[in-house]
Amino acid sequence: MIIPIEDYAEFEKLHKYFVKKLDNAADDVRNVRITYQPKQIEARVAVNNQLQIWWHNEKRQDHYWGPFGSNIPSENGLAQITVNITYKHTPSHLSEGGAFFAINDSQEILLVHTGNIKGGVKGVGPSGFWNHYRGASELALLPSGKVKKVAIIANVKSNLLMNELARFVHHVAEIKEILKGNKNGLDGFSFNPEFHGKYTYNLPETVTVQSNHGLIVNELTLRLKSKGLLVGNDQKMDIFIYRSNDKISHLIEVKTKLSTQNLYGAIGQLYFYSLNLPSRCKKIFVAPKDIKKEVVDSLDKLNIDVVRFSLNDEKIRFYDLDKVLKI
Repeated sequence: MIIPIEDYAEFEKLHKYFVKKLDNAADDVRNVRITYQPKQIEARVAVNNQLQIWWHNEKRQDHYWGPFGSNIPSENGLAQITVNITYKHTPSHLSEGGAFFAINDSQEILLVHTGNIKGGVKGVGPSGFWNHYRGASELALLPSGKVKKVAIIANVKSNLLMNELARFVHHVAEIKEILKGNKNGLDGFSFNPEFHGKYTYNLPETVTVQSNHGLIVNELTLRLKSKGLLVGNDQKMDIFIYRSNDKISHLIEVKTKLSTQNLYGAIGQLYFYSLNLPSRCKKIFVAPKDIKKEVVDSLDKLNIDVVRFSLNDEKIRFYDLDKVLKI
């Protein structure tokens, strides 16, 4: 459970910090016309060509308008909005926007989104977003006492903030293409396991957000594809490998932070999804490099192989990947 940040002074500090990070990440600025149906708005947008995103930030009457796009516009061209990361700045309504800042049990500051995307097309909205969203999510306890599911965009203080931000923008672009019928999506099981067991292995009980989850999944997917493998995923399963006859041969679940709940959740997902698959389907757990040997040994007894990874700055390394795949 995460808690929205409602203190106005703290919120303003976070906003200024976020905008500064955005400014530092820009490698170009362009004068464009942002398409904001039914009109076009002249604005100066920032661009990061490596991450292939553009953005703009503007203070309005009761909110900071934050359009982001996945297609880089030309000078004086049209800038198509992919997603608005817009949050309120009115002191009594800080968590009522499409996005807001929140804090989790580990005191990590998160930027989150409600999934309220707009596209001017039937079906492009919150329900469509959640049907196809494959990133990390959490439940937020709002000041009203209501609980709301939100998508984790990024850990605001992370060195990989811009990478995670770009991943979210491109993921929303993908979701919109699926909802518009321009791209095929994969329908997953509506399953959210909480698999509890007897042993804790002295893992931390606090469940912290997997803020680098998308980076690891995307990089691993690229590595697998580079080996000529057929790779897919769905709403709940991070990665699966399938053969030309459409038979799934490997299920892969990624956890970027170790906790008892994350560990048992991964076991539950791998076993639940493999129920109707061939008995030879391999189950693979991708975990941080420092996972304890006793945990790896116990997973081996459950016929779950472990691929470890390390993340230093933006460099991702996988250990024993070829050995585990055995293809």
